[in-house]
Amino acid sequence: MAEEGAKQTGEVSVKAATQISVTLDNIPGELAKIAAALAEAGVNIEGIGRTVSESKVKENLVVDNVAAAIKAIEAMGKKVSTDEVLHFYYSNDRPGVIAAIARKLGDDGINIENMYYASTGRGKAAVVYVAVAKESFEKALKLAQEV
Repeated sequence: MAEEGAKQTGEVSVKAATQISVTLDNIPGELAKIAAALAEAGVNIEGIGRTVSESKVKENLVVDNVAAAIKAIEAMGKKVSTDEVLHFYYSNDRPGVIAAIARKLGDDGINIENMYYASTGRGKAAVVYVAVAKESFEKALKLAQEV
């Protein structure tokens, strides 16, 4: 996972992370196969989001070992793509976290293409992954330092 541009205050850190994506058939058990292959390869899934259509699902994953994850998924005959995403870690989740990110990027004309978020509760840890257009990524990473 990329560590460039990391910002760390007592409450929030921001860095670039590599997201891997794989498109699967939208049928029961497909995600289980991917997750099992990653587990067998010793890869930990740190974040996951999905986009579903009638017949397909796109799994977006942030993992602790990108190369091993790609190798494991490609060994299953699946095509993998990668993108850089913004990775926000909040040690003190509270209302307004997503609004602050969306406002900062939106006010500068950067559209959020994908976002996934997990929180352990108000006042506890939260992680947000944000994907933007490739041509906007470096600018978005700099702006994210100000959130």
